[in-house]
Amino acid sequence: MLAEKTFTSDFIDHYTHFEETLGPRTASTFHKKRQEALTTLKDLLFPHIKQEAWKYTNLRALAKESFQLATPSTVSQQPDWLKSPEEANVLVFINGFYKEEWSKVISPKTQLDLLTWEEAEQANYTLLTTHAGKIATTQSDYFNTLNLAYTQQGLVMHVNKNQAVEAPIIIYQIIDTSQPVAVQPRNLVVVGENAQAKLVEIHQTVGPEEGKAFLNEVSEFFVEKNARLSYYKLQHELQPITHINTTQVLQKDHSFFGATTISLEGGLIRNNLNIEIAGEHCESFMTGLSVLSGKTHVDHHTIADHQVPHSYSNELYKGIFDDRSTGVFNGKVFVRPQAQKTNAFQQNRNILLTDTASIYTKPQLEIWADDVKCSHGATTGQLDEDALFYLRTRGIPEERAKALLLTAFAGEVLERIDLAFFKAYCENYIHTRLSN
Repeated sequence: MLAEKTFTSDFIDHYTHFEETLGPRTASTFHKKRQEALTTLKDLLFPHIKQEAWKYTNLRALAKESFQLATPSTVSQQPDWLKSPEEANVLVFINGFYKEEWSKVISPKTQLDLLTWEEAEQANYTLLTTHAGKIATTQSDYFNTLNLAYTQQGLVMHVNKNQAVEAPIIIYQIIDTSQPVAVQPRNLVVVGENAQAKLVEIHQTVGPEEGKAFLNEVSEFFVEKNARLSYYKLQHELQPITHINTTQVLQKDHSFFGATTISLEGGLIRNNLNIEIAGEHCESFMTGLSVLSGKTHVDHHTIADHQVPHSYSNELYKGIFDDRSTGVFNGKVFVRPQAQKTNAFQQNRNILLTDTASIYTKPQLEIWADDVKCSHGATTGQLDEDALFYLRTRGIPEERAKALLLTAFAGEVLERIDLAFFKAYCENYIHTRLSN
């Protein structure tokens, strides 16, 4: 455990230097939460495989690394892949720092407030003081606590009451691996009553292929009464970085929240998606697709917590695993005693393309109410030999037939995406990759 203790102590020892980078922000209301989180961090254990939640994701290699405090990147040339629709709000962050010259905001402030974390903190923005840290708690979560203590930059977004934001909000989180940096952005999103928006988050990397970095991101989403938020996340990190991502969601009455996570490349990725369904007649959708190769490891942990009656959740995660890649799915559905008339469905389906790829899956239901409709299941296997044989008898070459079957398998997730440019990007990339 020496490496794990050193990893924590390194952050604690460098905290004074971190505070110096904040300047006048140390006088803000939010900074008190940072200091409280630092105190909590000292008493928390670094996650290890003897803990059930981390049984199949070993962070020992991360614990042995040493990282620098993130600073603004010197990258000046805009990457070719940094393209977005004309009718979109685009916010680019490199190493957690806002890149204004590569960003644009087209929605009026009457609809949408978009601030960097620094701007919100300097202004003591009301939503920051009342919502930040409210649902992403630090009581026992090591990485939530580390993020809160070291929150440097990020996005604060407020969709105003009774407003429908037609232009999607696209966030690029880019990591520059030229230096072994620790990047810890924090995002706060509040969708007001009767409001709606679509949010896209794209994770990419620049820098040397052998570069290392640690990304620990926490996002809190508050979806108020009758509000709708569709959230899409693409993880396409070319360098083998360690990426811990936690998304906490709180839904109120008659609200809709849909999350789609597409994981394509990276080193070690852990996605925590936790939804508190605290309102009646809510709809909650969690959808994921992992298409992995090499030694990429992706771990999906999800929670749908039904706390009141008359709510609905639907969860579908799929995976295609090649080479020595590894997937983990651990999904939990809680139905509290008072949450009668709940409908909750959960499914995990996987295809292994090699004998060296692996998947660990554990769908779970914990139900304390009796008037509910709930189901869960998991399947893991190889390509359907009968379907493959059928296609080959129609004159389709074997490799082409395999690509068609895999594309159809992935299509069940992709067809749920209702944002045209994002759907087209994912479909084109995945189709090309599976065809090869």
